[in-house]
Amino acid sequence: GNVGINCTPVKKLQVTDGVSGDAGNLLLVNTNDTNGDTASLQFSMTDSDSFNKAGIFFERTTTQGRGSLHLANNIENNSNNVTKNDARLTIDSSGTVLVGKTASNIASVGAELLGGGVISATRDGGRPLLVNRLTSDGDMLEFRKDGTTVGSIGVASGNIYLDSASTGRLYSAGTARLLWDDIRLYPSADDSYDLGLVTFRFDDVYATNGTIQTSDRNEKQDIEELNDAELRVAQQAKTLLRKYRWKSSVEKKGDDARIHFGIIAQDLEQAFTDEGLDAGRYGMFIKSTWTNEDGEEQTRLGVRYNQLLAFIISSI
Repeated sequence: GNVGINCTPVKKLQVTDGVSGDAGNLLLVNTNDTNGDTASLQFSMTDSDSFNKAGIFFERTTTQGRGSLHLANNIENNSNNVTKNDARLTIDSSGTVLVGKTASNIASVGAELLGGGVISATRDGGRPLLVNRLTSDGDMLEFRKDGTTVGSIGVASGNIYLDSASTGRLYSAGTARLLWDDIRLYPSADDSYDLGLVTFRFDDVYATNGTIQTSDRNEKQDIEELNDAELRVAQQAKTLLRKYRWKSSVEKKGDDARIHFGIIAQDLEQAFTDEGLDAGRYGMFIKSTWTNEDGEEQTRLGVRYNQLLAFIISSI
């Protein structure tokens, strides 16, 4: 009962052709040649309406007869027909491969491999990209420019790493803000960026050496000795040093919260005010104001201790 064309068949239907090139062995034609019509090949495990079916569809989408190729599989519907609308994978006329959708659109769920070399993936409520490496540590993604590796993202000892082949750069709004190389992390512009915010502060800073403050005469002006009022404030500041505990530490550690030493910024501000001076004119005193999430204005005072201690020493 096997049927063979140009052959002795070993399957129910077998078509054999010895023509060289890509002429093909089987041609399916739909003479109703209008956009949206298809020529298709469909498969089913049974003629029942309730069983899974699959199909391959060529859909005309342009007046020149070009179109999209759709692949549908494991489709269970209420008719004997599987249509292009059931497609799981589509190759459109531009060569773009679409998975889970039939039209190229970054806003719709599915994945795209564009003919121009772009890959995009869209998912609703979940991660659109999953990369997994088995057994060994190493690169997960490698980036190249004109064939030369410029960096990678990988995993080592259970942690993710970002590796740049030369100087690494962190961008914001299209501009490099932070750079790093083999021995340092530094800003892209001199004297332009801060570390932390008044509302998002670092806790402790661990370092082998202290910070280096620029103190070059060539970068300073209005250099003069302290006046009498300033010296009186410096003398008063010596008496304002206190020991204290942070409220946030007490909340976390209770009686185990440690004791610190320093000056209360409000007391320092008052010492300047008592001498008719504005503390805000001096770099040792910081007053920051912002609006919180509830629309309420918040203020926090601070002190630059390197300048405060130099200020106090001047009165000794």
